[in-house]
Amino acid sequence: MRVIKLALLSFFFLFILITLISLFIPSSVRISRAINVYSNPKNVLDPVKNIHQWPNWYPGLKTISPNEINFKRKAGKPVMSIPGSTVIIQTINEHQVLADLVGAKGKKIQNGFNAITHPQTDSITLQWYMDFNLKWYPWEKFGSMLYEKMYGTNMEQGLTNLKELTERNRSSIN
Repeated sequence: MRVIKLALLSFFFLFILITLISLFIPSSVRISRAINVYSNPKNVLDPVKNIHQWPNWYPGLKTISPNEINFKRKAGKPVMSIPGSTVIIQTINEHQVLADLVGAKGKKIQNGFNAITHPQTDSITLQWYMDFNLKWYPWEKFGSMLYEKMYGTNMEQGLTNLKELTERNRSSIN
């Protein structure tokens, strides 16, 4: 009985200690990647603005059959449904696109795409960021430390695909 009591108390205090340490980890995490694109500023976000073009550049859609991708409009906003998640484009303007990726369990990840112009240059910096809002749970906070590795390479691949797509479209127009 003593050993069980000691084990229960140890687990309880260990959980409290881990929870207290996790409170020092921020509740919102942003992962960001950027790439320079040699394209017209008005055209660089076109593949992102048009949700029907996402399968051409978004790395997560390369492995999904076109039959499993459904496009529709919900409350006037473009929506793409794929197995396990939904993409909703929330805001579109000249230099920014905001899209929400909603998972099967309802967890929302906000994706932002910014086209940053530089005066006196022929390139545009295309930035893609993902915002994660975390709950207070210790496993969620500690798990967020791995988001950079989990999402970073896919974001880089997506930006490279966007660069190739927009630069190819630019050269075909010229």
